[in-house]
Amino acid sequence: ASSRSVVRLFKSTQIDAGIETCYAVATDFKRYPQWAGLSGCNVLSEDKEEGEDGNKAVVELAMGALGYQLKYVLDYQLYRPELVSWTSRKGDYGGSLSGSYDFEAVAQNQTTVKYSIALELPMEVPGFVLNLVASTIVNNALNGLKREAERGLA
Repeated sequence: ASSRSVVRLFKSTQIDAGIETCYAVATDFKRYPQWAGLSGCNVLSEDKEEGEDGNKAVVELAMGALGYQLKYVLDYQLYRPELVSWTSRKGDYGGSLSGSYDFEAVAQNQTTVKYSIALELPMEVPGFVLNLVASTIVNNALNGLKREAERGLA
């Protein structure tokens, strides 16, 4: 039987920007390398129609980790303006990744964002390493989103 490592993290923060701005930043995939700690992004498909299931997007992302360049494809479900969620389709690392940005308007120009991530690797990894990788992803994602949304969408 093969060993696997799993970690789940949740974190939230306040952003001094409206919910629509936060959602727009989180769904502007092509700009992810500028703020989300990623080295590359390729939007494979995007469905801009508002349907009962929300919009969908398929995005290939790349990030450098431990001297390697990892590529993975995520299926996004987009529910404007409250939720952006994703599940991995395939990746170089053989594991799985899922997560979400959950936005809640607190005031006209203030939004609470809750970020969650579940990362599963196909091998046994020491807990502190797994937590470090996951918390780096979470911190890059939340801090980058906050910075981008608060400076306004270009």
